[in-house]
Amino acid sequence: MTEPQLKLLLKLVTPLILHDPTHIQPITAEERLVLTLRILATGISQTAGAHSFAICQTTVGNIFKETTKAIYTALKDAYIGEPSKDRWQQNTESFEAMWNFPNCIEAEEWR
Repeated sequence: MTEPQLKLLLKLVTPLILHDPTHIQPITAEERLVLTLRILATGISQTAGAHSFAICQTTVGNIFKETTKAIYTALKDAYIGEPSKDRWQQNTESFEAMWNFPNCIEAEEWR
């Protein structure tokens, strides 16, 4: 991920993951995003992420859950379109071509 891409993603998710300061200094939106992306990109455990960022493991779990939800919310409209009848037909045909098994919607539903 390039720096401009990271900044754009940060701009999109910051309103969704930013917390008001309390008596302690909150973890910044940038730290939350970087921690989440590191876990997603490298496959490290949340425990390893907690050690790397010197944050409590429970907090890392909460940050991860909240930030992945925010990433999905911020990007879903731009990258995941509403399925159309043509799209479903295309999925059906590609499934049948790949697996030589018709009615992929039914096959996936009962799987």
